[in-house]
Amino acid sequence: MNFGHRHVNEAGRNYYQINADPRMRFNDHFSIFATIGFERGYNDVGYAYTIRHEDEPWRVNDIIFSRRNVQTVVLGFNPVLLINPNLNFSLRVRNYWSQVSIKSLHLLETDGYLSEDEVAGGNYPLFQLVQFTNFEARANWRFAPGSDLILAWNSGYDKFTNEDSRYWSSYSNFGNRIRNNIISVRVNYYLDYARLFRK
Repeated sequence: MNFGHRHVNEAGRNYYQINADPRMRFNDHFSIFATIGFERGYNDVGYAYTIRHEDEPWRVNDIIFSRRNVQTVVLGFNPVLLINPNLNFSLRVRNYWSQVSIKSLHLLETDGYLSEDEVAGGNYPLFQLVQFTNFEARANWRFAPGSDLILAWNSGYDKFTNEDSRYWSSYSNFGNRIRNNIISVRVNYYLDYARLFRK
C-alpha cells in the first residue's frame, strides 16, 4: 500500500492518492489479485471548451479552462483458478470512475496563464462523470507442449453524464447496461521445425 501527495505552486492546488495491490493465495490452486486506487485533486486546472462563434467579449477560437475538483476511483478484481499445470481459469474485472466538479471557468490568456476574472459558463455543466467497467473471463488449456486452446469472453460498460453522482449510486440498474459481449476462441499450435524437417 502506498500514499501520495503532490502540491502545485498555486494556492490550494493539491493532490492526494492512495493505492493498494492486495494478493491472496488460498492454496496452490486458487488466488485472488486486486487493485484499489483513490485520488482526489483540489483546484485542478483543465481544458473545458473552445469558443466557436464570435460573441462579445469572446473571439472565435478563444480557449476556456476550468478550475475544478477531481475525484477518481479505480478498482480491479482478478481471481485465478489453477486446475493443474495445463488448465486454468481466470476472471478480470476492472472499474474506472472519475468525477469532475467545476468551480469556475477562465479564459486562457496569450501568455499561457488563466484570466483572473471568471467566465460565465452558460449551459456548460458543473459536473462531468466518466465510468468504464471491463470484464474478461478466460479458460486456457495447454494440450501439447507450447500449444494452447484459449476460450475468452469480453464485455464492458461505459457511462458519460453531467450529473452529480456518488460512486455506488452510479451502479443502479448496472446489470441491464452491460453490452458489447464478445466470445473468442484462439488456438496456438507449436510446430517443432527440427522434428518436421529431419535430415
